[in-house]
Amino acid sequence: MERLTIKSLTARAVRTPLERKVRTASGAIEESLLVLTDEGVTGRAYLFGYAPMTLKPLVCLIEQVAPELVGKRVVPVERLR
Repeated sequence: MERLTIKSLTARAVRTPLERKVRTASGAIEESLLVLTDEGVTGRAYLFGYAPMTLKPLVCLIEQVAPELVGKRVVPVERLR
Protein backbone atom coordinates (compact mmCIF):
# COMPACT_ATOMS: atom_id res chain seq x y z
CA MET A 1 0.00 0.00 0.00
CA GLU A 2 1.31 3.43 -0.94
CA ARG A 3 1.80 5.82 1.96
CA LEU A 4 0.27 9.22 1.40
CA THR A 5 2.40 12.14 2.51
CA ILE A 6 1.39 15.75 3.05
CA LYS A 7 3.28 17.63 0.33
CA SER A 8 2.05 21.14 1.08
CA LEU A 9 -0.54 23.01 3.06
CA THR A 10 -2.06 26.26 1.86
CA ALA A 11 -5.00 28.24 3.20
CA ARG A 12 -7.26 30.96 1.90
CA ALA A 13 -10.18 32.82 3.45
CA VAL A 14 -13.53 33.00 1.70
CA ARG A 15 -16.83 34.70 2.51
CA THR A 16 -19.91 33.02 1.04
CA PRO A 17 -23.54 34.14 1.52
CA LEU A 18 -25.72 31.56 3.25
CA GLU A 19 -29.03 30.57 1.68
CA ARG A 20 -30.57 30.49 5.16
CA LYS A 21 -29.25 32.56 8.06
CA VAL A 22 -27.96 30.71 11.12
CA ARG A 23 -29.54 32.15 14.26
CA THR A 24 -27.41 32.29 17.42
CA ALA A 25 -27.76 33.97 20.80
CA SER A 26 -25.47 36.73 19.45
CA GLY A 27 -27.54 37.34 16.34
CA ALA A 28 -27.84 36.01 12.81
CA ILE A 29 -24.92 34.67 10.78
CA GLU A 30 -25.59 35.72 7.19
CA GLU A 31 -22.46 34.44 5.49
CA SER A 32 -20.16 31.48 5.79
CA LEU A 33 -16.66 32.58 6.80
CA LEU A 34 -14.35 29.72 5.89
CA VAL A 35 -10.65 29.03 5.69
CA LEU A 36 -10.13 26.39 3.02
CA THR A 37 -7.02 24.22 2.96
CA ASP A 38 -5.50 22.00 0.32
CA GLU A 39 -3.12 19.46 1.84
CA GLY A 40 -1.45 18.30 -1.39
CA VAL A 41 -3.31 14.97 -1.30
CA THR A 42 -6.88 14.17 -2.27
CA GLY A 43 -9.04 15.86 0.32
CA ARG A 44 -9.91 19.21 1.77
CA ALA A 45 -10.59 20.69 5.19
CA TYR A 46 -12.15 23.87 6.49
CA LEU A 47 -12.33 26.07 9.58
CA PHE A 48 -15.46 28.12 10.28
CA GLY A 49 -15.21 31.64 11.68
CA TYR A 50 -18.10 33.41 13.40
CA ALA A 51 -16.99 36.96 12.54
CA PRO A 52 -14.99 38.41 9.62
CA MET A 53 -12.20 39.44 12.01
CA THR A 54 -11.46 35.73 12.69
CA LEU A 55 -10.43 34.91 9.11
CA LYS A 56 -6.92 36.38 9.14
CA PRO A 57 -5.99 34.71 12.48
CA LEU A 58 -7.33 31.36 11.23
CA VAL A 59 -5.22 31.56 8.05
CA CYS A 60 -2.22 32.48 10.24
CA LEU A 61 -2.91 29.43 12.42
CA ILE A 62 -2.80 27.13 9.36
CA GLU A 63 0.43 28.77 8.19
CA GLN A 64 1.99 28.17 11.62
CA VAL A 65 0.87 24.52 11.77
CA ALA A 66 1.92 23.68 8.19
CA PRO A 67 5.66 23.14 8.89
CA GLU A 68 4.72 20.55 11.54
CA LEU A 69 2.69 18.54 9.02
CA VAL A 70 4.47 18.85 5.67
CA GLY A 71 6.45 15.72 4.88
CA LYS A 72 4.53 13.60 7.37
CA ARG A 73 2.24 10.68 6.56
CA VAL A 74 -1.50 11.18 6.16
CA VAL A 75 -2.84 9.31 9.19
CA PRO A 76 -5.83 11.31 10.50
CA VAL A 77 -6.82 8.88 13.26
CA GLU A 78 -3.29 8.81 14.68
CA ARG A 79 -3.10 12.63 14.58
CA LEU A 80 -6.19 12.84 16.82
CA ARG A 81 -4.40 11.14 19.70
